[in-house]
Amino acid sequence: MNSIRVPLRRAYRLLHPKLVTVIGASAHGETNFMPASWVMPASFDPPLLVAAVGEERYTLGLILDSGEMTVNPVGPDLIPLVEELGSLSGREADKASLAGTLAAEKVSAPCLPGALACIEARLRSTHPAGDHVLVVAEVVAARAWRCFDAETHAYREGCGPVYHVGGHTYMEPGRYVEWGRR
Repeated sequence: MNSIRVPLRRAYRLLHPKLVTVIGASAHGETNFMPASWVMPASFDPPLLVAAVGEERYTLGLILDSGEMTVNPVGPDLIPLVEELGSLSGREADKASLAGTLAAEKVSAPCLPGALACIEARLRSTHPAGDHVLVVAEVVAARAWRCFDAETHAYREGCGPVYHVGGHTYMEPGRYVEWGRR
């Protein structure tokens, strides 16, 4: 069988596409949003999630200082906002004004208006992982606004989150969605 050699630096792409989320964090009167696709559940009991956040990211400092964060899965309608948030540094731009904010129920970090859902979490631990830090957080509240079925606890068919393939390429279940630059 023929195989394609994948450069080690790109081996992570073999695990894509990944759910597109936007992490919200606030501390010291500063608020920031950061697109993140390396986010996953880690435990049912207690409910934990893990986010891999670049060690130099402004958002990481806010999470560490406040001990709180939100994870906001987004649909394809928010790809333009995700692209814009990802192209700016929270150290230099007011991304909260750009995106707007929605009050969370149990944490100080904001939810993202227009997101499919908002998962509120409190920091449990961090673990260095190369050029990223694994942020382990306990879910303390979760709510969905659209596309979520209350009976099955799943996104409804044809209406749900978007996935990041790599670069500026996204995927809805069943088809790719190109946005902007290549």
